[in-house]
Amino acid sequence: MSPQTSSPSAALMPPIEIINQYIFGPILIGLVVSALLTGVTIVQAAVYMRNSKYDPLGQKLAIWFLCSLDALHISFMVHMIYHYLVSDPTDEYMIWSFPAHVFIETLLFPVAQWLYIVRIWKIATHRRKWIPAILSVLVFSHLVVGIFASVKMAQHANVGGTNGENPIPSKPAIAFVLAMTTFIDFSIAGSLIHTLPKAGTNLRWTDSSITMLLAYFLHTGVIISIFSLSVFIAFMVSKNPAIFLAIEAVDTRLYVNSVLGMVNARYYFQPPQSPKPLSLHSETSSQYGPIDMASRRLSKTINEVGLPLFQPSAKPEDVKVLEVMVKQEHSSKT
Repeated sequence: MSPQTSSPSAALMPPIEIINQYIFGPILIGLVVSALLTGVTIVQAAVYMRNSKYDPLGQKLAIWFLCSLDALHISFMVHMIYHYLVSDPTDEYMIWSFPAHVFIETLLFPVAQWLYIVRIWKIATHRRKWIPAILSVLVFSHLVVGIFASVKMAQHANVGGTNGENPIPSKPAIAFVLAMTTFIDFSIAGSLIHTLPKAGTNLRWTDSSITMLLAYFLHTGVIISIFSLSVFIAFMVSKNPAIFLAIEAVDTRLYVNSVLGMVNARYYFQPPQSPKPLSLHSETSSQYGPIDMASRRLSKTINEVGLPLFQPSAKPEDVKVLEVMVKQEHSSKT
């Protein structure tokens, strides 16, 4: 009977095979998927960098801080996998990058959640401002509890062994953090779904295409809420404690991509139209001349509602073009 398929003989396997089978195999798969999503993150970050000239400085800093945390998170995961699979496979103690990547998650999730809450604040009526206020308190509590759990994890010495015990330390604390994350994600998604249709009367659904619908679920946090619930269920039910780490690695990339997709919605769903002529009229004459700039649709799609901070302001050069044309018309009359 093969020791790989027999449960009783698994206890006789050397530590290196136990670590590879129960811990780092699933994490490596999650890391590969995360790396693919990181490529999408880079593209979305490039789109935002190119089109964020008129965005507020605070918004830019928040986005770039989120992207920096994402880069650190996947870097720590790569270091951890390399250490236990290549550098020192027999090491039974926790490498520093393991609690470090958990701590980065503790910071990354609240930042992404707060960016969603800012959108809820923008579209909520005055009587419903208490919703983002309560969500902010929950996110802050989640941050505090997450830091506490990551510190407890850093104090845990054993990463794996031959006794078949769960190598993830402080299971009640970790479970509580995951439950809080899931609850907050569903609360944010529910708040956005409830308030977005009430934010305007003429919201275009871009012909109700499947792309629009998928973007709606992504930008409102529905998809990351489902993944957060999957992480919590995997942690509580799965016998392999590394399964939830693999899913959470993917969930972390989805957090960043969801936020970047939300702030880039104005460019995905409001493509420039062809230039239109400007009509200038006077009492004695009229002049028609094209303006060398692209006009955008005035009606917003539902994916753009609540993002006034991300709308680019009017370009000064466009105003100058109008001013020059008016002056030319008046000079021609005289």
